Parts: sequence; structure tokens; C-alpha cells
Amino acid sequence: QVIPERGERRQNACRPSSWPGPYRIVIATVHPNSRAPLVLLTDFGTQDWFVGVMKGVIAGIAPGLTVIDLGHATAPGDVRAAAFTLRAAAPHFPAGSVFCCVVDPGVGTDRAVLIAESGAHIFVGPDNGLFGDLLRRPDARCYRFNPEAHPELLYPGGSTTFHGRDVFAPLAAHLASGTRPAEIAEAIDSPVQLAREDKNAGPANDGLQISGVIEYVDRFGNCITSIAGADDADSARSIRNLTPPWAVRAGDRLLFHTDGLAVSYGARRPGEPLVYAGSTGALEIAVNLGSAAERFALTTGTRIAISTQGASA
Repeated sequence: QVIPERGERRQNACRPSSWPGPYRIVIATVHPNSRAPLVLLTDFGTQDWFVGVMKGVIAGIAPGLTVIDLGHATAPGDVRAAAFTLRAAAPHFPAGSVFCCVVDPGVGTDRAVLIAESGAHIFVGPDNGLFGDLLRRPDARCYRFNPEAHPELLYPGGSTTFHGRDVFAPLAAHLASGTRPAEIAEAIDSPVQLAREDKNAGPANDGLQISGVIEYVDRFGNCITSIAGADDADSARSIRNLTPPWAVRAGDRLLFHTDGLAVSYGARRPGEPLVYAGSTGALEIAVNLGSAAERFALTTGTRIAISTQGASA
């Protein structure tokens, strides 16, 4: 007989009697707080107390809830980079995960509080375009939350400058504990969207080009673009239609020439720039053992064009 320990439910299972021995008992432990995690994404950094206080508020509402730090190093107010981070990371989290996202340059203004359902996940944050890519899914639903209508879901005695603690963290904790968005918020169909940059392939003087913007710069200085990689059907045709060598430009600046997609960083010599399809499926610009962002002065939002050598952007 298996005696359950406090706080655990145990099941035992053995092979059916028709199976040849020897028999083996398997003990499985299932914890009662096996809820999907609450995931934090902010631009707060880790030097101050802000992230820790948000976790404290969450723990007071939902003790035992798993809290995962997706990241807190987004450049202050860089909504586009945060939106990219969510799009790249969310598919890797279990169904039911709640994302609490605080990249909020409009804190304290009349910008709305948004709850979004996309795929099997829930997202909480400011209505500033942060969830725009996720809300383009056909199954996405969007809600506007009115803090004044539900003060019981907020941190008491809140401020106008720390909505991460006062609004988003407690709201996310309640949602992770089972509160449904439709029960506390009004469905809407017009959230704020970031301006989209066209990804196109077409005539460019005597060649073809494909263009987009830099959506994210990682800590290595690799620049992730809005141009889909070779595994995307539409973009793959465009990439293949570009006859190497290619010219890579940022706005009106020629950055470098390259002989096509590199398989990995090591396919180029140290210090040599390259274009490749990264782990997110997007085209990236890098320098082997260097920083493309520093070398070419690239930042989030910089427009990029890749064209056959000799064609102008």
C-alpha cells in the first residue's frame, strides 16, 4: 500500500497480469499546484526592486504558482522588441500560460489595459501594440479591462507610475488562478497595432530585393529582421529569386556584400558579416565572433533591404 504524503496525490501502476514478469511498480507524484505558469516580460531590468515586488504581489494572490522570467532586459519602452519576444517565445510554453507584459512608456496616461487570448495562452499588458502580432491569429480574442470597475483585482493604494505592481501583476495572478477574461473585461476588436513594414520582393532597377525592418537585437549584436527565413514558402521563393551575390543595405547605406544565405556563423571567417535563417525562422544579420549592431550601427526599427548586387534599395 502507498501512503500519500501531505500535499501530494500518488498513483501506482503495474504491468497487467498477462505481461511476463518481473513486475515493477511505478510511483507518479502529482502536485496540486500543477497549474500552467505565469510568465513575466518587462523592461525593468534586475537592478531595482520592481520585478521582485511584482513577484511578491503575485505570490500573495496565487501562492505556489510557477513564475517564469521570460526577460527583463528589453530596452526601455521598446514595444517592437517586446512584441517580437512574445511572438518568438510564446509557442514554447504550455497551454494555459499567462503572460504578464510590462513595456509601458504610456504608464499613467489614458492608454487602456488589455487582456488577449491567442492560441492557448492569455496575455496581460498595456494597449500599445505589444500584442499586435499575436492578435492577428484567427482564434485571437481581445478584451479591454477597466481598473475602476474591478478594484478588488488590483493592488490596494496603487500609483500612476508602477502599473506592473498595481495593475498587471495582480490581474495576471487572478487570471492564472482561473478568472476568465470575459468575466471581467469588455470584448473589443480594435486594439492598438504597431505599424507593419511590408516584406516584398519586386523589381529594383536591374535586380530584385526583399525588405523589412530589424525587430530585435540580441545580446550578441545579432539583428533579427521581419523578413521570414527560407522555411517560409512565400519568402523562400523571394530569397531564391535573389541571385547571389547580394547587397545588404540599411536605409541608404550599403553594409556589405555576401554570396547568399550562410548555414551558421562558422560558415564565415571571424569578423565577416553574414545573413542566415535564425532559430525563430526569421532572417538575421550577424558578424561571426562580432556584433553586427555595433559594426553597422543597427537598432530596432532600422529598415533593411537585401538585393542582388548592383541593384539599389
